[in-house]
Amino acid sequence: MSTAKTRTENDALGGKEIPANALYGIHTLRAMENFTLAGRNTHPSLICAYGKVKQACAVVNQQLGVWPQNKAKAIVRAAAEMAEGLLDEHI
Repeated sequence: MSTAKTRTENDALGGKEIPANALYGIHTLRAMENFTLAGRNTHPSLICAYGKVKQACAVVNQQLGVWPQNKAKAIVRAAAEMAEGLLDEHI
């Protein structure tokens, strides 16, 4: 297991260091840096709804054969955690 405190992610604008334990990526980091509204908490009901939508999308993509079952299962599990409020601090 890695003990690095950060990880590097890249997008069209270049690379950025992100905390290694963060569940967000470079796009969220850029939003937090550039938009003052990004510092506001997201309402838990919206996070729950977003998790349920992500969960449904993963199921459909797996059923259509677009995603392998192991990928879909991982996303369904993470989306369920999101819908249950277990990931609110990361949103």
